Amino acid sequence: MRRFILIVSFISLLVISGCINSNKTTTTTSNNTTDTTTTEEFTTIIKDIHDSDDLTEERSKAENKNNTIIIDNRNEEFTYTRALLKTANDKSSFIGDDYIISDGTSNFSARWTPNIEKAGYYKIYILWPNYDNQEYLNVEVVYEGGNNTDQTKIFNQQYNAGYWVYVGNYYLTIGTDNYVSVKGTDGKVYAIDSVMFELSVEIKELRTEPQLRKFEDVITPTEVRIVREQNGAFYLTINGEKFYGKGVADIAEFDLMVEAGINMARVYSVNNLSGGILDKAQELGIKIVVGIWLNKESAQFNYRDNPERVREQFNRIVEEVNQYKGHPAILAWAIGNEVDPVTAVSPEHIYRAMNDIARYIHEVDPFHPTMSVIASANQTKMMGINRFAPHIDIMGVNNYANIHTAHEKITYVWKGPYMIGEYAIDQPMQTKEMTAWGAIIEPNDKEKMTTYSNRYLENIYRYRDANNVGSFVFKGAGAFRVTHTWYNLIIDGKKTPTYYAMKAAWTGEEIPVNIPIIFRATIDGYTKYQNVTVEQGTKHLIELNMENAEGENLTFKYEVRREVGLEVDYAPGVIRDVIFEEVPGDQHKMYFTAPLEPGYYRLFIYATNDRDQITTYNIPFQVTGEPFVLEEQEGFTSLDRNSSEFSIISGNWKDSSNIYYKGEKVLYSNDTNAMLEIKPKLSSGRYKLYFYNTSEGLSKYDETEILIEINFKNNQKQTFTFFPVQSKSGWNFIEEFDFSEVEAIRIMKLTDTGKAIRVAAFGFLPIE
Repeated sequence: MRRFILIVSFISLLVISGCINSNKTTTTTSNNTTDTTTTEEFTTIIKDIHDSDDLTEERSKAENKNNTIIIDNRNEEFTYTRALLKTANDKSSFIGDDYIISDGTSNFSARWTPNIEKAGYYKIYILWPNYDNQEYLNVEVVYEGGNNTDQTKIFNQQYNAGYWVYVGNYYLTIGTDNYVSVKGTDGKVYAIDSVMFELSVEIKELRTEPQLRKFEDVITPTEVRIVREQNGAFYLTINGEKFYGKGVADIAEFDLMVEAGINMARVYSVNNLSGGILDKAQELGIKIVVGIWLNKESAQFNYRDNPERVREQFNRIVEEVNQYKGHPAILAWAIGNEVDPVTAVSPEHIYRAMNDIARYIHEVDPFHPTMSVIASANQTKMMGINRFAPHIDIMGVNNYANIHTAHEKITYVWKGPYMIGEYAIDQPMQTKEMTAWGAIIEPNDKEKMTTYSNRYLENIYRYRDANNVGSFVFKGAGAFRVTHTWYNLIIDGKKTPTYYAMKAAWTGEEIPVNIPIIFRATIDGYTKYQNVTVEQGTKHLIELNMENAEGENLTFKYEVRREVGLEVDYAPGVIRDVIFEEVPGDQHKMYFTAPLEPGYYRLFIYATNDRDQITTYNIPFQVTGEPFVLEEQEGFTSLDRNSSEFSIISGNWKDSSNIYYKGEKVLYSNDTNAMLEIKPKLSSGRYKLYFYNTSEGLSKYDETEILIEINFKNNQKQTFTFFPVQSKSGWNFIEEFDFSEVEAIRIMKLTDTGKAIRVAAFGFLPIE
């Protein structure tokens, strides 16, 4: 039978007077009202201030179960000086029958020393009881067989009592040379219970790292922690409050996404934080996972053979982290995005570079976790991160078509919390439905609603108590794969049916029954699955089938764009010379005249109502016929740089080094005020105006948009924004005009980016 002293000596109480509150109740006064609440029922101090060696009862050895060691204050592996044993009726916040309290002086110390049987990386957690603690506890980890020490870990003990709080991942050698310790501070009292050591990956050869530096100026308004319930469930907490992340991989339209129920967002680079994004997120109550962009390997660069460039990248990232650390809107740091392809020269070197960055973040911002983001639940990649990037705290996985197997695959390898970094419908490259010529068929809005919602509820949210701590739906703003409507929560600032499906999944609300949806469209009665083929310049009927359209004041828009493949990362421009003609009395029908140039195209249909809701649909189609050569059309006139009608208005214009039109180098300028003017000498009449584009796909070098200004009949003026890098090479139709005495056509830059504006020629085709 244990023989405990049930009364603390009067002298001992004096020693810790003012530091330990062992009363059953606390009394607070506010607005002349007294509120008495119970803080710890039946709390009893059961031994005077003493050292662990003073205990008379037998102490048990900590067990190693499934490569996990939990050392409680009643185990032999736990030693301490100058503390009290304490117990309470409510034992849910600590292990065993009691815990210890420091004496409020610097004489206190505590140490947990596991007997390690397998060398490798161990994830370490600490647990303290629910007690009126002082704010901060410094935890020291001695690892690598006693040859390395981490003194950077500091925890606010007012938060997360009763949870296993994650400390870090450390290489521990076989034996008893590794330990966790805390030391007392004069005037502060700590309540302490247990430490857990969990083997994350067995590695026999010794792993060493530079010692972590402790920065004294580290402060934070928010403390984000990885915690684990005693039953094994992982969570994130923000200042002690549980946080389950419902996020979007995008930062556009914050207000609408907050209305949908998100509480976090993900950016892929600090470049996305311009314009006060973090401040706006904080204002809206949104947390941000800040992406640290890592360079991807190429023919000119890889992580194994270019250490100097890896070091340059690290130095750049140090500046980025230091610029934004400490902002209250930050949730975590995501290091890289799919930077480790299966074709990587040496994945180990990529993971070591990630680890260097994560270690630096742990030094300067110990209050926010680090995260990696890989493509799919690739277990080989996760094992690589386990072995070579121990400072990664959260596993991030982008997963689409195979998301139904993600949880099982992740948790088989990764012994910690994870997030789904991206999810949505299947990516275009994963879609099997396509036309005979290989055009990928996009699901309709009804299909998207079901897929988005089911994948979140069935494959993500159901695991919120089993390692998953959040996810990010891929919203797609600024991204392009096959179509600009593929990932479509919000289009042109309007809410799609998918938006409402995700809002219902995030908030538990019902999906509104009055959302218009185009669920089917045909060209001459043929669906998108029937290889629609038309002749150039011929007229055809579009018919729509809709749900929830009765009584709606709908506005329809139709457009045709060129078909592009998976390798193109920008949306092609609208084909301007396609003619649409309304069918009188039926807003669900429309005639259109096929493009003149044979090739592959896609018809896009948009329907919006007066509640800012939008539904879209598209049909791939093929245009057949003889090649349309603009230069061979009767009456066609082209004006290029050698024409007398060309003149420079402003800016420094030069010859391109490698881009030609009719054997002549085209003109280009990088100047902000660059402008050219063309004064064609044409007979009066109506003309189709064309611009010859040489910038297709050159988004790294050329302006994404330029301005074309046309002054025409009776002093009229019209301007067009042209998107050269998104438009096809060659002649592009602008518009039809009645020309008489043309004052001028001007082409000019719109933005101050330093990129090039290129001008080859303008063309004029008379209309009979």
